Amino acid sequence: DPMPADLAPDWTGGHSFSLLPGGAVRKYNISEIERLTYELLVDITDAIYKAKAHNAVYSPIYGYWEWAQDRWLVKIKAEASRLKRFAEIEKKLGIKHTAYDFWKHGEYTDLYLGWRRKGEGGLQSE
Repeated sequence: DPMPADLAPDWTGGHSFSLLPGGAVRKYNISEIERLTYELLVDITDAIYKAKAHNAVYSPIYGYWEWAQDRWLVKIKAEASRLKRFAEIEKKLGIKHTAYDFWKHGEYTDLYLGWRRKGEGGLQSE
């Protein structure tokens, strides 16, 4: 599983993942468990709050998201379990993680503004 520091820099030139203001939201070129967690915490939870605010809990559109929340939790737990099993196997075999440039450079990831800003020392006002 690629670690954030092994991926292309985000738009600020860093490798942070935070849902708080000032944190960089990484929705692309991330691991599966990070993507699922982001979708659960931001997209699905937001849709549930909107459904409750509009008193539309059981409508076909908004009611789906409560079901989706349960499904995403199952997916996250399954992915976490799989990663733990892989980590145990790698530890027993003595395999250490090495990053490949494949995860850092590509047609899409080279368009990230972070590559330019990384050389500038992070996000600066322009």
